[in-house]
Amino acid sequence: MNAGGYHSIALRQDGTVWAWGNNGNGRLGNGSIFNQHSPVQMILSCTVTAPTLGLQEDVKLTSWTIYPNPFSSQTTLQTDIQLHNATLTVDNCYGQTVAQIKNLSGQTVTFSRGNLPSGLYFVRITTPSLNPSPNAVPAGRQGGGPQGGGSEVIATGKLVITD
Repeated sequence: MNAGGYHSIALRQDGTVWAWGNNGNGRLGNGSIFNQHSPVQMILSCTVTAPTLGLQEDVKLTSWTIYPNPFSSQTTLQTDIQLHNATLTVDNCYGQTVAQIKNLSGQTVTFSRGNLPSGLYFVRITTPSLNPSPNAVPAGRQGGGPQGGGSEVIATGKLVITD
């Protein structure tokens, strides 16, 4: 949950985003401009799926925690496994990569907002695959191959950045 001076935003465990408070200029994202005294679900005008992002990676999900989320300046991502040469990729709701941190090691990653505007983002951690499946396509390349170079998705999630 994130509380501002005039409105609050919360991310539920089911992935939905809820907001309440001052709704000037429609900032609560629920399709109206009326103030809300109780939580209303935000209308998010984007749907991102793996084909939209052009991802054809092996998926090997692990448990992880993102806190705080929503956040205004920085957040921490904690995994239950040791990362080695991992990459954190952040995509906006149009499927465009807006941030990337490479060569991550350890179990904790701190992600700073930088110049990213408020909104919903999709995050994933990938590691190099020594034995990619025949269908795996390394980021930025066409076709996999026996020489390696593919990637495995270790974890995926959503970030909500607020002001």
